[in-house]
Amino acid sequence: MSRLRRKAGDLLLAAETVLYFVCTAVALLLPPRLALLPLVRQALAGTSQAGAEAKATRLWRVMDKVSTWLPWEPQCLQRSLVLVWLLKRHGFRPSLAIGVRVQEHALQAHAWAELGGKTVGEVAQIGETFRRFQGSPPVWHSNSGLR
Repeated sequence: MSRLRRKAGDLLLAAETVLYFVCTAVALLLPPRLALLPLVRQALAGTSQAGAEAKATRLWRVMDKVSTWLPWEPQCLQRSLVLVWLLKRHGFRPSLAIGVRVQEHALQAHAWAELGGKTVGEVAQIGETFRRFQGSPPVWHSNSGLR
């Protein structure tokens, strides 16, 4: 937390992140959860350019830190939606990835954010561990790039 106090920009980013967590918490409580689909559609698809990876990682670190301050424990879908919104707000075109896997006879699902097919703030092999849902091109993907 002391690192965040050093920079006013990081504090503003942290406040923005808290707001996104609260918004997603409310949205995820409302039935049906498909009501989020328009927001997800807007937040999807893209690639990163050289030098942008550090900024994206910084956004992930702030989101990750803020998520530990909340009175609830945000799950991967909420964390990924918040990260996608933050990335979009800061000029990126991220994609939201959702995948499933079977482990120890149980079906598990996971959500994560990507830039140019690379995970942001996750284990690099997450896309290999979970089988990613492939959506239709207009819904899940758009022409890539920053800004």
